[in-house]
Amino acid sequence: MVASIFPYQTLMACGVHIILMSSWICCFDKSPFCSNSFIQSIGFSTVLGSLYITTYILPKDGNTRYRYLFYYIVCFIECILSIYFFYTYSNFNNKMSYLFILLCISPVVSFLLSLIFMFIYYGFLHPSKNRFF
Repeated sequence: MVASIFPYQTLMACGVHIILMSSWICCFDKSPFCSNSFIQSIGFSTVLGSLYITTYILPKDGNTRYRYLFYYIVCFIECILSIYFFYTYSNFNNKMSYLFILLCISPVVSFLLSLIFMFIYYGFLHPSKNRFF
């Protein structure tokens, strides 16, 4: 939605997201894959960082609770900022439409629903022995 108003700024925000996530992977989540040289490590971190725009993929095995928490907090902040900019800079005619409120609410509701379903899955349905509840 916000890309319809700010297309170039959205591309820049995606670029900043890729840089931040790639730096996070390179510094804290170093994967054993493609770790033969520094250039391979940077390349692999950049590819994963670009995938992190849409989904979180584990670069290495281990405890994932805090990694997921960090990733989803960043994504939620980005979602709220996008809705804020869309709401603030939309023209008046769009704001008078009944669909406008639905467009502003649906990203937050779908984000929270996906978190609820993820908690249900990992808490009750996941085959591992480690459970949240």
